[in-house]
Amino acid sequence: MKVKNTLSTILLFVLCSCISTAPSGNLPFSTIESARDLAGTYRNKGITGEGYPSVYLSKIIWREDKAIVHEEIDAISVVELSPGLLEVKALPITETSKVSHFKEDKDFEIQNGRIILENESGIAGFKADEPLVGPYYGRRELGLDASGHGKYKSSFSVAGLVYLVIPIAMGGTDEVRFEKQK
Repeated sequence: MKVKNTLSTILLFVLCSCISTAPSGNLPFSTIESARDLAGTYRNKGITGEGYPSVYLSKIIWREDKAIVHEEIDAISVVELSPGLLEVKALPITETSKVSHFKEDKDFEIQNGRIILENESGIAGFKADEPLVGPYYGRRELGLDASGHGKYKSSFSVAGLVYLVIPIAMGGTDEVRFEKQK
């Protein structure tokens, strides 16, 4: 009986869990009033939680561009060219450096003082080979922390039945700091 109770307790903690990572000295988001607040140069390689893999700001910005070698980019420069129009450059500048222009309300939206990169929710289990049936929610956002450094946050939550038998509830948050260099 004791073994059964122990196994049940372990199973409960495994199936109902929360996973979070953040850099030491993690600070909350500050409020971005306008695109101008983002101007500056940020270190490309983010500071993550202990043992967490590297996260690159360039990979967040140019997620779809598979030609970029993110590890070769030292920094990301953000300049406001006109109100709401940002020029974003990968540094150092080379022949293959990436430069993009992003217009507020067209390419990004500031919501509650943060740039919302992705906000999705739905029901899992309608595609082949999805073992979970139930609701999910995910959000990715970018902004500045309370000390003015770049901050990225990715969070998710999911609940449902695995193979229509095992109940599960999980959630997680990953936070990354991108040091502002100037």
